Amino acid sequence: MARITHRLASGRLDAEALRGTAEPFRQILAMRVLDLAALMLRAMAILLLLSPILVGILLAFG
Repeated sequence: MARITHRLASGRLDAEALRGTAEPFRQILAMRVLDLAALMLRAMAILLLLSPILVGILLAFG
């Protein structure tokens, strides 16, 4: 599991590393997708909070 995570992080994930380890790979992929979704939700929340300020700046200087 640690070897797969290390190769996934370093970008050297190949068929040899995944032989017989499909389930852990699916779990790692699911965790990465959930982390990305959480990051996107955080970014959208920050943009929603900052949008009135950004619109004000655009109206003032635009």
